[in-house]
Amino acid sequence: MLRLPLFTVLSGYVYALRPVERADVKEFLLGKAKRLLLPLLTIGSLFIIVRTHAPNVNARPELTDLLRAPFYPQAHFWYLHSLFVVFVAIAGLEAGGALDSFGGFALVFAASGYLLLSPLREIQFFGIAGACYLLIFFLWGIGLRRFSSVLESKAVLGPLAAGAVGMIALQQLGLLGIVPIDTDNNAFVSVLGGLCTTAWLTYRGPTIPWLARVGNYSFSIYLMHIFGTAAVRVALTKLGITSDALHVLVGVCAGALLPIVAELVLDRYALTRLLFLGRDYRTPTKAGSDGFSRIAVAGVAGAAAAAAVAITEPPPEVEPARGEPTAVRSTND
Repeated sequence: MLRLPLFTVLSGYVYALRPVERADVKEFLLGKAKRLLLPLLTIGSLFIIVRTHAPNVNARPELTDLLRAPFYPQAHFWYLHSLFVVFVAIAGLEAGGALDSFGGFALVFAASGYLLLSPLREIQFFGIAGACYLLIFFLWGIGLRRFSSVLESKAVLGPLAAGAVGMIALQQLGLLGIVPIDTDNNAFVSVLGGLCTTAWLTYRGPTIPWLARVGNYSFSIYLMHIFGTAAVRVALTKLGITSDALHVLVGVCAGALLPIVAELVLDRYALTRLLFLGRDYRTPTKAGSDGFSRIAVAGVAGAAAAAAVAITEPPPEVEPARGEPTAVRSTND
C-alpha cells in the first residue's frame, strides 16, 4: 500500500519543483534516459551476472537474460523501465497543457485510474504494465505540489486523512482474513489507501533530519541494496546464524550502507558516475577528505570480496536437531 506509492509520489512531487518546459521536451527525455536507463544496463547486467552464480536465489537467471534486460523488466529494475515510460507520458501531457489547470489535472488523474484495470497492464515490454500502475501515483505527487492550495485545504485533507486510516484498517482486516477483500497492490483498497496516506504524509508527516540525509541516496539504495542484503544473508547463513531478527537488522543496514558508500566512490569519477549513476559526465568537486575516500574504496572492495566468497562457496549442511526431520532452510533475496 505504501512503499512504491510513496516512492513514486515523491518522484512526482520533486519533478513538479522543476517541471519540463514545452520547448525542452527532447532534452528532458534524453536526460531521463541517461539517469534511468544507463544504470539499468550497467547495474542491471551486473545483477544478472552475480545472480547466475549466487546460491539460494528465488529464480536463477540465464546469461541470455542479459539480451532481454534492456527491453523486458528484470527483478526490481522494472521500476526504471516503467518510470521512464511515465516520464514520456508526463512530457506529452505537459507539452499539451493538460496539467496546467486543476480541472485538466483532475481529468487526467481520473483517466490514469482506468489504466490500473486496462489491458495495457498485461504488456510487459519495456515496463508498460508497471507504468500503468505508477502513473496515478506520479500524477498525485505532481498534484500535491502544483495544486496544494486545493488539496491541502481542510475540506480535502480531512477526508484524505480519514481515508488513510480507514483503508489501512480495511487492508489489515483483509490480510488477517477477517474481511474478504482483495489486498494486492492493484486492489482498490491498496491504491486508495496509498493515495490518502501519501497526501497526509506530504502535508502533515513528521520531519526526521537523519532520514532526510539518507534520502539523498535513495536512488542508489534502490538500485544496489540487493548486493548488500544478499551478501549478508549468505554470510550469516554460512556462520550458522539463523535468527530472523538479526538477518533483518544486519541486512537492512547493509542494504542501505553499501549503496551509499558505492555512490560516494562512483560519483568521484566522470565515467563511473555516468554509467552507474546516470549523472553528467564530469568530475565533481571533491567533497570530504582523501582519507574518507580511501576508507570508502576499501569498504566497497571488502564488501565485494565478501560477496565473491559467499557466492562461490556452497552453504554448509546443518545437522537437524535430534528427533526432528531433515529440512533445508529456505531463504529469499
